[in-house]
Amino acid sequence: MLIAFLIVFISCGKRNFLTIPEQKKDSVKNEIKKDSLTRQDTSSKKEYKREPIPEKYSSAVELLDYIKEQHIKKIEDTDFEVPVFISYISTRGLTIWNINKNESKSYTIEDIKKQMSEKKGEVYLKIWHIAAVYLQPQLNYSKLTFKESNEMLKIHIEYGYDLTYLLEDGKYKLLKIDYIVIEKQ
Repeated sequence: MLIAFLIVFISCGKRNFLTIPEQKKDSVKNEIKKDSLTRQDTSSKKEYKREPIPEKYSSAVELLDYIKEQHIKKIEDTDFEVPVFISYISTRGLTIWNINKNESKSYTIEDIKKQMSEKKGEVYLKIWHIAAVYLQPQLNYSKLTFKESNEMLKIHIEYGYDLTYLLEDGKYKLLKIDYIVIEKQ
C-alpha cells in the first residue's frame, strides 16, 4: 500500500499531489456557478400579478402606463412627450400636495408644459418618481386601488401616492397628486 502511495506521489510530483488539477478546478467552479445561478433564478422568479383594471378606469391608468413606458433610471434622460403628457392632465391644471411640507402647489397647463419640456421642477420630479414606483413589480409598491365618487376617481398607489382624476369629456384626467409618505427628517 505504501509502495502504491509513493509511486502515485512521485509520478504526480509533491506539489500537485494534494491539489486539484486545473481542468478539474474549472469544472468544479463551473458547477458551483451553475448551481448558484440555478438557485438564484428559481428564487427570484416570484410573479406579482396585478388585478385587472376595471374598464371604466382605463383612461386614468393610461397615464400611469405611459409614464412607466417613458421612464429611464437617470432622471435627466427621461423624456415625456409634452403634448402626449398634457393630454392626460385636467384642463384645470394640476395640484401637488406633500404631507411632509403640509402644503399644496397648483400648476397651470402652461407651468406643466414648461417643467416637462425643461425636465425640471416639482411636476416633472413627481411624475418621474410615480413612474419609478409604478415600474416596481412588487405589489407593496405598485398595487393600485380605486375609489370613485361622482365625477372624481382616486387611485391609490401602494407606495404612497394618491392620484385624483376628474372626468372630462368622458375620460379621467389627472387633477391632483398627493404624496403621502412620511419622510424621516
